[in-house]
Amino acid sequence: MQPVRGQLVIDSADAGHVIARYNPLLIAVFTRSPHEAEAREIQRRAAEAVAAGVRGGVLYVVGRRNMSGGMDPRVRAVFEEMIRSHQDRAGSSAVVILTTGFAASIARLAVAGFIRLFRRASILRVFGSLDEACRWLADVHDLDRDDLLAIYGQITATLDDLPR
Repeated sequence: MQPVRGQLVIDSADAGHVIARYNPLLIAVFTRSPHEAEAREIQRRAAEAVAAGVRGGVLYVVGRRNMSGGMDPRVRAVFEEMIRSHQDRAGSSAVVILTTGFAASIARLAVAGFIRLFRRASILRVFGSLDEACRWLADVHDLDRDDLLAIYGQITATLDDLPR
């Protein structure tokens, strides 16, 4: 069951991640590589939203201090499957890579290339700043940017090592 618009529901959280719904968005934040089960949880929640007729999106934030090693291939396969299966029914989504440095730049380029490969650049964008991503998502999903940033702050308050 989807939360009502503007209601926050946290589905999964520990010191290294949080997965929450803030209808019409699914918010996933990781300070470590996601486990396959967590990627599947995101996939399941996205499928539920699509089935309920919610034309929402995902705010996916990577806040890892060390980007070496990239994304686990099994986890990447889950996300590729999710993009393919919901591409015609999902709304705009943002990937934010908060990490700085060369590895983060390469990660942003890789994700942007992946998005272009699936021809999703118009509704799936990569950002280096949370503020920019929230401004864009708030505009396309008719949300208040400040509210979205406050929700993000609330759900990430207990995460370890999250770049701010």
